[in-house]
Amino acid sequence: MNKDKNLSSEPKRRMTKQKQVILEELKKIYFHPSAEELYKIVKKRIDNISLSTIYRNLEVLSQSGLVKPITFSNDEGRFDGHMHEHYHIKCMVCGKIDDMALMIPDKHSEFFTKSSPLYKLTAMKIEFYGICPDCQTLKNRLVKRRRKKVDHEK
Repeated sequence: MNKDKNLSSEPKRRMTKQKQVILEELKKIYFHPSAEELYKIVKKRIDNISLSTIYRNLEVLSQSGLVKPITFSNDEGRFDGHMHEHYHIKCMVCGKIDDMALMIPDKHSEFFTKSSPLYKLTAMKIEFYGICPDCQTLKNRLVKRRRKKVDHEK
């Protein structure tokens, strides 16, 4: 009888240097990069890494629960190396995604569960949108320049 019968058929996934560097870089940053943005960051440490290697390793890290994929409606995938429970907010001007310091109390989960009693609530996805501080500052500068130009033309 095969002793390995109860073992998972999935091959053991080892932590390669590439996975380790990808994970380290994701944990260092808070702007939730796309695979392409992460590729540019990791390439500074591993010169010969390919974009396909980044995609492949992000998939493995996601499946292992070490990286969280972030998707907003109609957006390319982004990745988060911080696994604690938290929400995200996306800038409607530049597209940057930041963490949100917001916790939804358990009583809200109970409310959602009672609203659909036939379903067992297993997850929630709430999307927040706004204008980031950098874009707000830029917008304010542009408004001031326009006002100066209009005042100057009078």
